Amino acid sequence: MLSNKAYKLLAKTLAPKIAGELFASEAWVDFLHENVPALIEKELGEMDEEVLYDLSLCVMDSLYLKTASLPVG
Repeated sequence: MLSNKAYKLLAKTLAPKIAGELFASEAWVDFLHENVPALIEKELGEMDEEVLYDLSLCVMDSLYLKTASLPVG
């Protein structure tokens, strides 16, 4: 078993690489395409499909994964 400090150090080291892999994965893209349009309509209401599609792509392009700062100690 590793110490809590060791887990946090490993997580801090791995998180940026894992985030990059997730963001580049087809599963992430599929997740966005399945969820972003519905979330936009939840916020703004129903809209023209072309507008929804274009807005969804803009929102997806604006998203990123950020790793949390984990205190080590």
